[in-house]
Amino acid sequence: MNRLLRLSGETGVILLAFLLWWRLSDRSESLFFPALRDMLTDAWSYWTSPAGWADMASTLGNIIAGFVDGLAAGIGGALLLGRLRALMVMLIPLIELLRATPNVILLPITISMLGIGNEMKQLNIAIAVFCPVFITTLDGYRHIPSPLRETARAFLLRPWIQFLYVTLPALLPAMLTGIHIAIPLSLITSITSEMVGETRGIGSVILSAQYRFDITRMWSGVLLLALLGFSVNKVFSVMKTAIIRRLH
Repeated sequence: MNRLLRLSGETGVILLAFLLWWRLSDRSESLFFPALRDMLTDAWSYWTSPAGWADMASTLGNIIAGFVDGLAAGIGGALLLGRLRALMVMLIPLIELLRATPNVILLPITISMLGIGNEMKQLNIAIAVFCPVFITTLDGYRHIPSPLRETARAFLLRPWIQFLYVTLPALLPAMLTGIHIAIPLSLITSITSEMVGETRGIGSVILSAQYRFDITRMWSGVLLLALLGFSVNKVFSVMKTAIIRRLH
């Protein structure tokens, strides 16, 4: 009930903010801040057209592919290093260095390696997703209570049964936290990658509109990204809470 009230409150605040924006911008003659009505009209006109759907599909397809790759690498790497302490001590400083490096700085490197295309964008997204997922999963693995491990050994559980019924439930909260952090990072990285020599995707549409001084189209892309980011983040937040409550 409290979660429903909080969600209703957040939605109400957003609707109120949009109504206020609509009212204040209704007679706007500013080149850089057009009326919200014009932005929404342009958003509906373009993003529901075949070209708009193709741009959204390109962005979302790259996000999904890169996210899956980064997620698999992050979880798999964390589980491997969690069992190999010597290797973990050697590699953790390098992974921390990668985590502290802004993903945008890696763009020239990935472009020189893969050129401008989907592979480059998916690699950048995978790197952005890998770091938070790896670090939170590894931290969760290292802090699994010792009694759980000892009980599993005492009952001589097979490794896959031990992983499925002991390790995975203990890891899930940390893994979900890493995924939650990675979701906005994947969206940011995807849009940034599309703004470099690309003609497809939401980021490319926004940058192209800016170059043409089509400010209304540029704002419509920004609004779409805001809606997409908020929706995905909110849906995952609800799922994460439900999963953790079920585990406990």
